[in-house]
Amino acid sequence: MFARMEVDLFQVLDPLFEVGRAFGGTDIIIADGMTQTGVWLAQKFDLPVVINDPHSFAAKLPPSLIYPVFPSGFDARMPFLKRLGNSIFFVVGKGLGAYKDSQVQKLVKERGIMEPPGYKFLSASVGDRYVAEPVLVNTVPGLDFPREAGPNQFFVGPLVSSTIQPVSQNIATWLKARESNQDPTVLVSFGSSAYLNDAQGRTFLRGLIDAGVHAIWPCRPGNRGFLEGVEVPERIRIEEWVPQQAILNHSAVSGYVGHCGTGGTHQTLAFGKPVVCIPFMADHFETAARIRASGAGRSIDLQTLTSGDAATVTEAIRSITSKDSPCRIAAERVAALMRVYGGVTSAADVVEYIAAFGYDHLKIASWEMGWFARTSFDVLAFWAAALGLVALLGSFALRRFVTAIAPARKQKAA
Repeated sequence: MFARMEVDLFQVLDPLFEVGRAFGGTDIIIADGMTQTGVWLAQKFDLPVVINDPHSFAAKLPPSLIYPVFPSGFDARMPFLKRLGNSIFFVVGKGLGAYKDSQVQKLVKERGIMEPPGYKFLSASVGDRYVAEPVLVNTVPGLDFPREAGPNQFFVGPLVSSTIQPVSQNIATWLKARESNQDPTVLVSFGSSAYLNDAQGRTFLRGLIDAGVHAIWPCRPGNRGFLEGVEVPERIRIEEWVPQQAILNHSAVSGYVGHCGTGGTHQTLAFGKPVVCIPFMADHFETAARIRASGAGRSIDLQTLTSGDAATVTEAIRSITSKDSPCRIAAERVAALMRVYGGVTSAADVVEYIAAFGYDHLKIASWEMGWFARTSFDVLAFWAAALGLVALLGSFALRRFVTAIAPARKQKAA
């Protein structure tokens, strides 16, 4: 699916770039880190490219078995069994990457797409083909787990727009009334790709009601089966859609409860609000692990909702909304760190810098070597063989020596 999507996108954009050449062309490409299409176009048209990635674990860095591998959801400090499991995620990820590359090559051949000389349409999951490209990492140490990074990794923090879409007058009035209310208010959102089934939804709603908070919850009409036969109190407001960033930025809102998608989570933390994560899939688990480690929120396993455990939901929501909540203090600290890294302004500066100077000077030679050279496996193998040879020759010489002096020792003994 992903291979077809990337090749389809390339075939849509490729002719547009060809036409653009006649009108002065493009100076630089900013590519989504979750797809290789932008990098393919940059290679074909010999353009500089900046990759935008929401996570450092997804950024183009040499692989590491001691850093949590997507989508393990592990913390940075892993005991033996988790490191063992991490290695399995690593191997499976490489295998899936190789399969995806084979599908890309199959589609390229079937569709007769001409590749640039000396270049193959491959993903970054095989080898480390794109570790030289500059990457805008949309997170910061203090939220993300620190790891070794090269000069081509630019931590800029979340790209949260300074332009906030206004809420409707009706919602604005409702939020204004919450400012003077003693009970906290939370935003509940499970995004566009995650949804609760009826049993999970009823458990979550019961936990939300028991938490005693006000809540505004955008939920599409087709995903509201769990509301049938349930009396929802007026303090919980179900909407079809709300401008999420505007809600999170409002002083009446104390926190966010949701699936832990990167966009909503980063927006929440940028405003210094804590999070309750209920991860569903993919990078949700990685984000939840970082929220837990930073102290800026709590994480609930989806199985908790499936099993009907509403009390855990209630306790988690109360833990981020209480006045003396440690999660709130940690979230404010993360927000301060994000401001230091500059966000959109820093990202724009990096793009202009790369457009002006390129990025050859950022390349680390060892990252473009094969794995055996980058890890010095060949050098270590040489020294291991040399030491083995020395040991073998020493053993042979010792046996010769013992054999030579044995008759003399027997005669002396006689």
